[in-house]
Amino acid sequence: MAELALRNTGRALGRVTCVYPAKGGVGATAIASNLAGALHRSGDERVCLIDLDLHFGDVLSFLDLNGGYSISDVIANIRRLDRELLDSSLTHHASGIFVIAQSEKIEQAEAIGSQDITTLLTFLRQHFDHVVVDGLRGLDDTTVAALDECNRVLLVLTQDVPAVRNAQRCISIFERLDYPTEKISLVVNRFQRNSKISTDVIRDTTGMPVEVLVANDFAALIKSINRGVLLADESPKSRLTKSIDGIVPLVRGVPEVAARRRGFFGGLLGRKAAVDGAQ
Repeated sequence: MAELALRNTGRALGRVTCVYPAKGGVGATAIASNLAGALHRSGDERVCLIDLDLHFGDVLSFLDLNGGYSISDVIANIRRLDRELLDSSLTHHASGIFVIAQSEKIEQAEAIGSQDITTLLTFLRQHFDHVVVDGLRGLDDTTVAALDECNRVLLVLTQDVPAVRNAQRCISIFERLDYPTEKISLVVNRFQRNSKISTDVIRDTTGMPVEVLVANDFAALIKSINRGVLLADESPKSRLTKSIDGIVPLVRGVPEVAARRRGFFGGLLGRKAAVDGAQ
């Protein structure tokens, strides 16, 4: 499908980045929304932030936005949406990024399947330089579909035992799903240098090095959330703002990783077995 999309649009497909929390409460939505803004600012590129928590997503609340054209709306009208109609339909944040969520149309969320997510992300890649995916929880079919399609997974954790253990489990599952190591990046949020759970401990436990340290600045973050703006607009000099800006080269500069692998893990039954086997 991606090859067909490339032929139809005549432009290189955008990159998809999934921000995946090792457990709830690690700050994935804050990283995803501010990373989307950082990508837009750094190159004046078209960026779409999509919230795939189809029932209780936080992105719209974080950015003080009202729900507009929903994920199910885009899926239902995907064959007739061109660039102009898409731009006029999606929610647009003052920072310059486009946002898409399921909003209040929860009853329609049940009809959204894994193939819909694959089709949606391929479509968005046609029209945006970067697609940042938030709202991934657990490992249901729609989440795995998004992870399959992305170029990079930012696995977000904090310096506590449950988060590190969950990160270890996630990495094990990603290996079973046949994701190459270079597709996964460990991101430690709210980093504390004096924590007993150091980056060395995290590396030794998970088997992967920490690639990104995100500063802990709750005061700056909560101010931006309460105003519905990004950190760069509320606290441009904050260590937190600068550390999220530092993720941009990682997302942008790494050669594209094949989103999906064929063979044993390529089929649906194989992928389900991979997930079930690690749980």
